[in-house]
Amino acid sequence: MSTYEIVYQEDARGVNWKDLAEVYKRAPLGKLDPGKLRRAYADSEVGCFAFSGAALVGGGRTISDDEAPATVCELVVAPEYQRQGVGRAILRSILRKLAVPRVILACVHGQQDFYRREGFLSHKSVMALYANTQWFVENANLESGDPANAAAAYSD
Repeated sequence: MSTYEIVYQEDARGVNWKDLAEVYKRAPLGKLDPGKLRRAYADSEVGCFAFSGAALVGGGRTISDDEAPATVCELVVAPEYQRQGVGRAILRSILRKLAVPRVILACVHGQQDFYRREGFLSHKSVMALYANTQWFVENANLESGDPANAAAAYSD
């Protein structure tokens, strides 16, 4: 880990999308295409990036229509920078910019306490549908279900 001060920015200026994809991979939040990440962040309501010197070490984004609840889509921090306040700073930056009174998110299993400390409550009735259901079941994010049903929902 570097001794540089962490700098946060809310625009994508200077973001190397391959570097961000590598942070996602190492976090581990999956292998994501850099071009798709760029488009996802560009189409988001609010985003924030964390840099240590020139190194991109974290990012997060939300989507919102400024009416219904906003959704925190991702919050990712490089493993060597986790548990040092980087994720908290990214989340708080994002939440300050939102113009809605309700925010929802799905987090990686084991990170619930982090979000509870930031004021989030567990929701008793959230459901999810993923094209790659098996990955989420194996990584303890979803209860077991019938992957064929999820696959059918994404086909015509």
